Amino acid sequence: MLSEDESLVEQTERNVWDTAITQAIDTAHGVIDLSVNNYSRGLTTIPPSIADLAKLVVLRSSSRNPVLQPTSPRTLARSATVPASYPFAWTSSARIPLAKSASFATSSHAYPSNEIQLYLAKNAITRLPAELFRLTSLTVLSLRSNALREIPPQIVHLPSLQDVNVSNNNLRWLPAEMLSMKLNMLSVRGNPWVEPPTDPKAPQPPPSAKRISPTIVHFTVPPLTELCLRVLLAPDPLSTYEDGTQKTVLETTYITPIVREDAPPGFIETLHSCVPGSVAQPSDAPAQSPAKLGKRSRSRHSRIDERHDLDSPPGIGICPSPAHAPGGRVPVFVRHAEERFTWERTVARRDVGAEGVPGAGVPVRWRGCSRGCLDFLEEEAAPAAEQDALAKDALAKDAAAQPADADVLMQDDEDGGLQATQVVGVEGLGSALEFD
Repeated sequence: MLSEDESLVEQTERNVWDTAITQAIDTAHGVIDLSVNNYSRGLTTIPPSIADLAKLVVLRSSSRNPVLQPTSPRTLARSATVPASYPFAWTSSARIPLAKSASFATSSHAYPSNEIQLYLAKNAITRLPAELFRLTSLTVLSLRSNALREIPPQIVHLPSLQDVNVSNNNLRWLPAEMLSMKLNMLSVRGNPWVEPPTDPKAPQPPPSAKRISPTIVHFTVPPLTELCLRVLLAPDPLSTYEDGTQKTVLETTYITPIVREDAPPGFIETLHSCVPGSVAQPSDAPAQSPAKLGKRSRSRHSRIDERHDLDSPPGIGICPSPAHAPGGRVPVFVRHAEERFTWERTVARRDVGAEGVPGAGVPVRWRGCSRGCLDFLEEEAAPAAEQDALAKDALAKDAAAQPADADVLMQDDEDGGLQATQVVGVEGLGSALEFD
């Protein structure tokens, strides 16, 4: 139960967010700046009502000085709003289409722009809600100097994102899904990155070698709830939206929205997070942390696994393993069976090697749906290691082929210059330099 002071702080934060979101929608201005310079107390959360910004449509004049009024007043009940269901593009870089909304009055000199920019530097935000990743028009996400412990993999669902600043947080890794993104700017310095495993007895790997962690196994047989979710959240190949993207089995088989009382709370919260609009009457209370929705199996032998999914909202993951047959069933999951880490110098096509672990790079976490799905990471790293080994062998052979007892004879060439000739001493003949 919250104390009176905690309730007051929570209510104050809710009012700050409601004011900022309402103002952004009413004025058709997509820039929200709640950095600590503008809000001295410091925010601790991003509310689910952030999803209301998905309805924002900004019409800017050619002079980029908009003075626009909505065609009709808006009345928003953010805490009770059920976002419209979105279709997934079932690839490793899935995208969520923009929610429809009423437009603002326009003129012949205006053009539509849905850009949303969030500046939340120097607050105390610890986790990012699932609703944030429905803002498909989000272009700038500045979370510098907060208290984030994890970036959810759902960040890949933000196709318009250009600039991300998560420097000086408590991040230990980035999601591997970010490797497929393309950003104009990515700042990740100043985070306590997990370091690659070391073996004092093993030789130091070359700088070009990719570091890979051992596999962390969470389960070998998926729990029954996870198996059900994988069936319900898989794409239905026979049912698509107007834009051609596929609906989930949940949406095509069952009548939605589902009444919350018809299923366990943890199951309902997962469906609500993975398929917006599939659950009726969202609770006014803040979304629960995944850690509170049920205990998860954790490895007892790895420091990397200390904070497994404690701060990420439930979401639909797609297994990256090439072992899954192309064109077959899409390997979706909510809880992953295993995970591994690689240390990368390039993330989202930006060079971040200097901002990660010295000599290794920034750790990214890979997730697999079944045991052995992430073995391909070793296979991909093997060619690079083999090339380094072959290069070393070639240098060693060249050194061995170099004669140990050799002299260099400088002679005049035909053009009047000097020509260097290597002369090897042969036993019984003496030094080549002694010949007349």
